[in-house]
Amino acid sequence: MTTLENGIEKYPNDPILYQELGNLYYSSGEYRQALPYLIDALDLYQQDSGNILIEPFSEIHMLLVITYYEIGQKEFFSSELLMRVFYHGQKYFKYSKDSEERNLIQTLLTDLVHQLNTKSIQESRTPQNLPEDFIPLEDKIEAEIDFRARY
Repeated sequence: MTTLENGIEKYPNDPILYQELGNLYYSSGEYRQALPYLIDALDLYQQDSGNILIEPFSEIHMLLVITYYEIGQKEFFSSELLMRVFYHGQKYFKYSKDSEERNLIQTLLTDLVHQLNTKSIQESRTPQNLPEDFIPLEDKIEAEIDFRARY
């Protein structure tokens, strides 16, 4: 990881380095450590909007859905965490073409809505100390309402 961290110090605007370091933490199950790198990678890709590559863009949204979901399962689902899961799920479906991964995300989100509807998990108003993200609150609320209505 230190090679990627050194690369980030040298090239702080390269989203690929952030994405790869986030992937490493994600792959090792260190979801909280993965979050800031995945968020920064997505932000950097969006800043360079004239050059968005669909594949890494959809992959980051997918990793964020799963990462937020895993954090919620291990800790609790704050309102903000739920909004982020649904927002990134919505964006993933917009950009993704991979049907196997789409089925995985669809199942995960459907399961989450079912758990919320059956009260097997409770939504908490307690803040969860998540890294700052750049997504407008209105967009996250809209995505959550859309998913809850659909499933």
